[in-house]
Amino acid sequence: MAFEGMLDVCGDHLVAGWVWDSDHRTQLVAVDLFVDDVLLARVQADRYRQDLELAGIGDGRHGFRYVPLPTLALGSR
Repeated sequence: MAFEGMLDVCGDHLVAGWVWDSDHRTQLVAVDLFVDDVLLARVQADRYRQDLELAGIGDGRHGFRYVPLPTLALGSR
């Protein structure tokens, strides 16, 4: 597997980026998000982003976005 990706935003209110497996271009990739070795969430990298498509990264459906619940203070751990 040849994973490529980028974490665009990592903050208290949003974690977003993109990832894909360039060897299996149509296969969805699951992203595990951790805080201090604790699994926070698993999200699918399946959101369409025009910038990815224009860059030749598959069909552009490799973005992910996670909005933590308001009760989670990611920055205070």
